Amino acid sequence: MKIRWLSPFVRRLALREWLMLFIGLLTFAIALGWQNGLGRLDQSLYDLFLSIDNDKPAREDIIIVAIDDYSLAELGRWPWSRDKHADLINKLTKAQPRAIGLDVILSETSTPQIDAQLAAAMTQSQRVVLPVVLTNAGHGLTAGLPIPLLAEAAHTMGHINLEHDSDGVIRSVFLREGQNGKNWLHFSAALLSTGSGMQYSSTGALPVAPTASLIDTWQRGDQLYIPYEGGIGHFKSVPYVSVLRGEVPDAFFTDKYVLVGATALGMADSYPTPVSRHAGAMPGIEINAQILASLLDGEEIHIATPWQTALFNALPVFMALFGYLLLSPRFSLFATGSWMLATLVASYIALRLGIWIAPAAAIITLIVSYPLWSWRRLEAAITYPVSYTHLTLPTILLV
Repeated sequence: MKIRWLSPFVRRLALREWLMLFIGLLTFAIALGWQNGLGRLDQSLYDLFLSIDNDKPAREDIIIVAIDDYSLAELGRWPWSRDKHADLINKLTKAQPRAIGLDVILSETSTPQIDAQLAAAMTQSQRVVLPVVLTNAGHGLTAGLPIPLLAEAAHTMGHINLEHDSDGVIRSVFLREGQNGKNWLHFSAALLSTGSGMQYSSTGALPVAPTASLIDTWQRGDQLYIPYEGGIGHFKSVPYVSVLRGEVPDAFFTDKYVLVGATALGMADSYPTPVSRHAGAMPGIEINAQILASLLDGEEIHIATPWQTALFNALPVFMALFGYLLLSPRFSLFATGSWMLATLVASYIALRLGIWIAPAAAIITLIVSYPLWSWRRLEAAITYPVSYTHLTLPTILLV
């Protein structure tokens, strides 16, 4: 019978308290969601979700010829004489692969005879892709190209730059980069173009990088978020020296994309990735293989727009806040936890479908919302001890 003593003032107070929290917390969730990712928190969730059940079979048409520790022990210290690269390319060309990606920096001259030997091997192959690196010699960013003799002998060239996020993890790459009207496909896209004969379709002019200055006008475009198919060692790999000695049959490389690069400890250009957190850094040549697999499969991860992320994060907060009035305190707490779990599951499923929607905004708001609502109920119960804490929206409206 105590409900009958509830005055109109207390009823208005209850609804006003709820409405203030409803508007405030919903606005808070939308504002956070509009950021389209809350730094390390969402990045950690992204990495975790991408690592879960990440055991997709490796493509059979991507092979890595590894400059590994075994090859270094057999052939001696790096750098090796370029006649070894020429012999390797000749052996691979004989096997008729789709393309050969030689991820070795060749920006300085060797002896004229050896450079000519390597150039001849590449000219005969007509399948070799060489890397373009980003350099900074104190006068702004410039493209580091192979020496002219080798650049002319290669079928094409591709840049090997990777995009580092704020935490240093490699989650994406720009498929086109360049400067002063000249741009290059990414190394993996250049391999695809060489091996398939298809030209990569660009999306228009390259925008200037946000950090560009008057002397630093490096341009990037067509960002690809990499749907990593597995961790370190995911793709088939053979030692460089084994291929050089003829220990690997030609059929192993026939009609395949062959990537030649370093994996040796202390030599490889290794980077942290979402799927290599507990196994160390992933060699750059393996990241390039991951990008190539993504292009071959036609798969990538799309990032939701700010309004989509804001709407996604506002929905569970909206439902939870209504539950605070429609449900008892115990069931409200259960519902809050359920909406948090549902938000994480929905974000994970969306990522598996190729869309990343950052969920941290909703999680943070839901964590904050229940203590705030409980505090306001407790304050009202102390001020007006008429079983207010047990009232739900139907009873408040009916008394």
